[in-house]
Amino acid sequence: MRAVRAMEGRPEDPAPGPAKSLTAVNDGDAGGCVARAVLQALAGAALPEWERVERALEVRMLAAGQVLFHAGAPAPQVYFVRSGLLRLAYEDAEGRSRIKGFVPAGRFFASARALAGDGRAAFSAQALEAACVEAIAYDLLEPLGSVHLPWQTALARGFRLYGLRKEQREHDLLTLDATARYLRFLEEYAGMAARIPLKDVAAYIGVTPVGLSRIRRCLAGSVPAR
Repeated sequence: MRAVRAMEGRPEDPAPGPAKSLTAVNDGDAGGCVARAVLQALAGAALPEWERVERALEVRMLAAGQVLFHAGAPAPQVYFVRSGLLRLAYEDAEGRSRIKGFVPAGRFFASARALAGDGRAAFSAQALEAACVEAIAYDLLEPLGSVHLPWQTALARGFRLYGLRKEQREHDLLTLDATARYLRFLEEYAGMAARIPLKDVAAYIGVTPVGLSRIRRCLAGSVPAR
């Protein structure tokens, strides 16, 4: 594997068999390669020609606050988080961030537009804390899916999980009130919420930091709900 310094799903629908939840993947799985553990869990089987993929896999070390890629930058890869925590965010014309989500160790992410379109990301990815990320070029994975059923299954399930997460996120933003969105955040990111800055939590659920503080006080029983 090539180690390079970056310049800048958790499946709830596992494959048949003993595949574990991807939230449980750690450096001890698949010889420390999170990408292999994740993809095998999606495939539900061994991955043919894995050695070919492993030779091309890049490991990127990120310091806290370091950007993996910016919105609009080339990012035609699938990323697997080995350690740390990343923030994904859209950026508007004024440079303000609209947070898409957070990616802890054991999960994967990619910009669908970068994979299927012009190769440029629709959002940015930044480390909230020191992180280690594995990257695999999608143009290496896609041909494997056309000739090997396990790879085809892994890619199809990966895209399905992306669609399910996107639909759930849209549902929450459009149908839940701010308090319900905060509770949904705590459910989705159980065990890691304390690692995410409150300003980012507020941006994720679509309220101001003051609004989030009010929600937290209300839930703690300090003040009546409004």
